[in-house]
Amino acid sequence: MDESLSGDSSRSRTIRRCGLIVLLSGLAACGGGGASSSANNTGGTGTTISSVSPAGIVVAATPATVSLTGNNFAAGMTIAMSSSLGTTRITPTSVTSTSMVVSVPVSTLPSGNYVTLSVMPASGGAALASAILGVAGTARTLAADIQAIFDNAGCTSCHAGAVPSGGLDLTGGSSAAALINRNSVGCATRFRVTPGDPRRSSSVLVDKIQARSSGVAACSGNPMPPPGSTLGAQDIQAIIDWVAGGAN
Repeated sequence: MDESLSGDSSRSRTIRRCGLIVLLSGLAACGGGGASSSANNTGGTGTTISSVSPAGIVVAATPATVSLTGNNFAAGMTIAMSSSLGTTRITPTSVTSTSMVVSVPVSTLPSGNYVTLSVMPASGGAALASAILGVAGTARTLAADIQAIFDNAGCTSCHAGAVPSGGLDLTGGSSAAALINRNSVGCATRFRVTPGDPRRSSSVLVDKIQARSSGVAACSGNPMPPPGSTLGAQDIQAIIDWVAGGAN
């Protein structure tokens, strides 16, 4: 693996400006990943979103409870949930100056495996802040689903040992620490895996595995895995679901 999936220091997830789309990975009744510190947000009159919990949900008929943490929330504000499926306005079930709790209804998988949650002012007008929430089609975990893909696709033939390729160790027991919220050297300001955010612009692992099939170059280096690997379309989608659902 080239340096776009390497880097040794971890840091708080970079807050990035996001347009109208928020990635919500939907884990309904079973609950998604932990709190997301990567809420891509835009500020307005001091209102910000610092985190979303869970970071991702699984698509389901039942609404998922999602908590937004931030600053300068107020009674009367609502949430606009936007995705490829359209926009839905949601009234929070509770609001304080630093938190909002909303019931997020995602019964159909949006393209890209995410939705955008935007805080809308009570008086109307433009969004004050927005954040990405991942939506997984199926609940996936690293231990039960994704590690076997890394092993079977031959990823661990290079990314293992005392000096793994690119400094990335994908062997069992090491892959979570090597991937989740870990800095990418080759792709500035990006993490190898950003829990709940499966966009190529946010999670370098997703960028690399989609580069070959999409025809759009990765942010740095060659697509992964190299030609001849057994990583198929279903495996790629499973990895995307894992990231979108919170990278548990």
